[in-house]
Amino acid sequence: MKRDMELVREILLHVESRKDAKPKAVRIEGYEDPIVVQHVEMLLDTKLLKGLKSLSGSGGLPHITVIDLTWSGHEFISALKNKTVWNRIKTKFGDQLAELPLPVIKEAGIAILKEMVKGTLGFSDS
Repeated sequence: MKRDMELVREILLHVESRKDAKPKAVRIEGYEDPIVVQHVEMLLDTKLLKGLKSLSGSGGLPHITVIDLTWSGHEFISALKNKTVWNRIKTKFGDQLAELPLPVIKEAGIAILKEMVKGTLGFSDS
């Protein structure tokens, strides 16, 4: 299965928007549950999410409940939350986005945010 960065972003935004840290399964409208579970599992493995994982007895997908974002998860979604930033990244990298390491995607978001802030404040690089 290929990583879906749009889904990764949606999962992180969804978890960030929650009002509590009660362990819950994540469901994202427009995506099949098994695909969401696999992406949530990857986000747990990369330490962007805190959660609980239990293996199913039948060898199928694990049951995962998410508690919250980790510090790294908050940092990652902060860099990609802005729709302008996200759309510029998607436009620039297109289908290659799923192949980029997460730190590279985060750094691209931070670089675009810095550029936007400099423009807003009237700073230049010279």
